[in-house]
Amino acid sequence: MPTLDAIQEEISNILQVAEELTEDQHLPALSYLDELGLQEQSKVDAIGYAVRKRKAEIDFLKQEEERLRHRRKSMEKRLEEFREYLLIILNRHKLTKIKGLSSTLFIRTVNAVNILDLGGIPEKFKKIITEVRVDKRGIAEELKNGWHIPGAQLEKRQSLTIR
Repeated sequence: MPTLDAIQEEISNILQVAEELTEDQHLPALSYLDELGLQEQSKVDAIGYAVRKRKAEIDFLKQEEERLRHRRKSMEKRLEEFREYLLIILNRHKLTKIKGLSSTLFIRTVNAVNILDLGGIPEKFKKIITEVRVDKRGIAEELKNGWHIPGAQLEKRQSLTIR
């Protein structure tokens, strides 16, 4: 099957020379235009099917990502709970180290900072992170209403809708 571009080019070519055709060439030209119209319909349907199929695949992958993320989070939580359980056992039996053939369990003491009052922390230890987000919808409304907003302009774009 020819491409959509080739079909459109062929239709355009026939329409450009339509006035130059003789009477006995009109009927075959109209018949060919009908054939091209059917090819065009078939091609558009195939494109619509391909787009819907790709969207379905994307939706499936999004759902699969979400499912795998939940599964990973669940496994991480279970692993952390298991590590806490092992720590309780070692502490209960006053053990600091247990050796196996290929692994060793041991308790290590580390220092961790617990912030009790953020307001009491000196400024030199604080990091301020600023995030700027632009309200594009609000800007678009103002620009549509004729306002000038420095650093922004309305831009016309085309998008394709496939139903």
